[in-house]
This record gives sequence, structure tokens and C-alpha cells, in this order.
Amino acid sequence: MAGFGIGGLQYVEDGTVKYGISQDAFYDYLTKMKEWYSQGYIYSDFASRTDDMFFLPNTALTYGGAAGVWYGITDNIGDSMSLPEYNLFVNVEPINSPANVAGGVQKSLGIYLDSGRASNNSGWAISTACDEEKLHRLLAAFDYLYSQEGSNTRSMGLSAEQGAADVASYVEKGVTNGTRENGTKTWTEEMDNCAEYGVYAFCANRMPGVVVDYATRTCDLKDGVDRAVVADEAWTASGNANVYPLTVGFTPEETEELNKLESAVWDYANSMIPNFIMGREELSEVSFVAYQEQLESLGMSRILEIRQAAYDRYMEKANK
Repeated sequence: MAGFGIGGLQYVEDGTVKYGISQDAFYDYLTKMKEWYSQGYIYSDFASRTDDMFFLPNTALTYGGAAGVWYGITDNIGDSMSLPEYNLFVNVEPINSPANVAGGVQKSLGIYLDSGRASNNSGWAISTACDEEKLHRLLAAFDYLYSQEGSNTRSMGLSAEQGAADVASYVEKGVTNGTRENGTKTWTEEMDNCAEYGVYAFCANRMPGVVVDYATRTCDLKDGVDRAVVADEAWTASGNANVYPLTVGFTPEETEELNKLESAVWDYANSMIPNFIMGREELSEVSFVAYQEQLESLGMSRILEIRQAAYDRYMEKANK
């Protein structure tokens, strides 16, 4: 949807909070999705897969070619999906978000949550429940994790000298020599076998600000180029300036009202959007206006009002 100049949910444009599914440009999006659906690019039964993020098809569908357009991850890039034993060879390339130039959109909206989200949407917080003893231990952990060796450990896992052979998950996966050579950013021989292990299999990857630029494994390269780097450059090309911050806070009263209103809005939208795309509901300028009017009657303006007020409070604090 970013390619149509709107966000999927709430997003920010020039300081104003908007909701993508209620914008005029959403009509262009629906029109294109209906076209793709009729041409077979979108999995025919996508609407039934509501338990999957982004209606993500299962691997059997992507391997079998039944899902022409699908949302993937870095681990899908290159030939990682190939199954030579079944004579199946797949090459997956990342693309950046396109723009609906014909509709007047020159650049995709910046709503990609890239690595910048650590500084934009999260951080450390210490509560009053953290007594003095725990605080000393916590700060000591921070000191270690932000050191070179600590960030290596966090991002790449344990070395043999750090006791990898004593950790059950390492023993189970057969990497008792550790995932990296001691004191280095070099993967061990076992971890260099990407067909069997994932890069993040043994590390805590949810700690904002603690990163390490580890050496690329041979299997991650294509013609000498790191596939993950190429993918990151493509997927983050539009930036994330239009992201509605994840840590915007609401009062208890706002939360209660927002939950009620958004629940009603999404119950309606989730029934209409797939029907528009699949042709079960007529999609025309007239029917789309009726759809927008129904969203308004369910409280869209009030949703935006609540989210705008919370966003303004957030930005006021952030700019102090």
C-alpha cells in the first residue's frame, strides 16, 4: 500500500495522522489488487488465511508457484528455497516498494520498519521495581552487551570458550564448538553450513541498539555480494519517516474507546476488502464512496482524533 502513498493502518504525513484504508488512494490500491487477483498473481483463497501475517501463504504454495506475489523474509533470498533433490531450483530477488506513478505517486511512503526502529520506536526503561541490587546487575549487563565482545555474543552466539558445549540447545544442534570463533566475528565451520542452521538460531535478536557487523558467510553471498545487504537496501529505500510510533501512549479512557471503535471498523473493513478484490462486491467509485461513508459512520474521524491527540503528546515530549 505504501506504493499508493498510504499506509496499511495508521500512519503520519506532515504531522497529521491518517488511516490508509479510508483514504481516496485506497481505491487505486483495491483496483490494482483486483486486477492482480483476476490475473492469478494473488493466491486465490488468500482471504481464508487470516491467521497469517500479511495473509502469508504456506511454503507449499510458494514452492509450488500457487502464490505469485507474496511477502518474504531475508532467509528466502537467493537460492535458499531450492530443493535440488526434487529437481526444484528457485531464485528469489528482493524488490523495493514500487510507486503508483500513473496515479500521481512519485515515491513510496516511508512506512518500512527497518533497523531504525530501535531509535524511533523502542528503548530501555527501568521501573521502580528494579531494586538497587538488580539495578547494578542490569547496568553491568548493559555495559557488557554494548562492548565489542558483548555485541558479538548477542548477535552471533557463544564460542567454545564461553561454554557452548554446556548449553543444551547447542548440544542438540551439534555446535558444541560454538557458533563463532572465540574473540572474533567469524562463524565456526558448523555455523557456516547455512542449509542446516539459521544465522539467528542462537542469539538474542531483540535488544535495541546492540548490533554487530559480523562477517558474511559464504552461503549468504551471490557473485560476491551479500544478499542480505542488497535486500536491506531495497526494502528500506523509502525509509520510515511516516511510521506511527509504536510507543505512542493512550489514556485508559482513550484505549477503551479506541479498542471499541477500531474493532467495529476492522470487522467491517475485513469483510469488504477481500470481497472488493475477489469481485464478490462491486468495486466502483460509487461503491467505494459508500464504503468510506460506512467507515465514517463507525467512528473513523474519532479514531483519528484520538490517535492524533496521543501522537501530539508523544512528539511534544520527544522534542523537549
